[in-house]
Amino acid sequence: MQQSQDAFLSWATSLEIGSSHFEIEKSIDGQKWQTIGYREAAGQSQTEQKYNYTDAKFQAVSPTTTLFYYRLKMLDLDGSFEYSTIATLQGARTGPYLQIYPNPVASNGSYQVIIGGIARNGNISGTLYDSQGKALHQLVFAVANGEPTSINLDATELKAGVYFIKINTNSQMTLPVQRLLVQ
Repeated sequence: MQQSQDAFLSWATSLEIGSSHFEIEKSIDGQKWQTIGYREAAGQSQTEQKYNYTDAKFQAVSPTTTLFYYRLKMLDLDGSFEYSTIATLQGARTGPYLQIYPNPVASNGSYQVIIGGIARNGNISGTLYDSQGKALHQLVFAVANGEPTSINLDATELKAGVYFIKINTNSQMTLPVQRLLVQ
């Protein structure tokens, strides 16, 4: 696979007996798959056959999704099929983002709040809210020209439940509020 704004997928077969076609499948979590393309197979061949597919929607899912999963569903003329091994492709983040890891977090653990893609220098503030909208903790990030920055936080002071983190960029850009689940 090659990476640019598009994902170029290529594969080859060394032997085909009764092959019908290939369905190209994509996932953003490795669990739920969507068919994004189709290629006719040679059907009967004892020589190497090369195939390719270009995913033109490589970066279109989300500015925070950077790892994409691909697999082939190889179908035969008799209706049987097999899946290929899963291939992954790392994409570049586009635009501002906020990420919490791990999420969910254990109530006796710690978590990391990561922001990036903010094209300015200085401090950015954020707030941790409980499910009732009460501000619990102020966060301060030092940002530098879009580079990712993070802070580590302790979850031991939080009860099990749902929390929200909102970042104030003091500009026109907005970051979606992220949900934190404490177990």
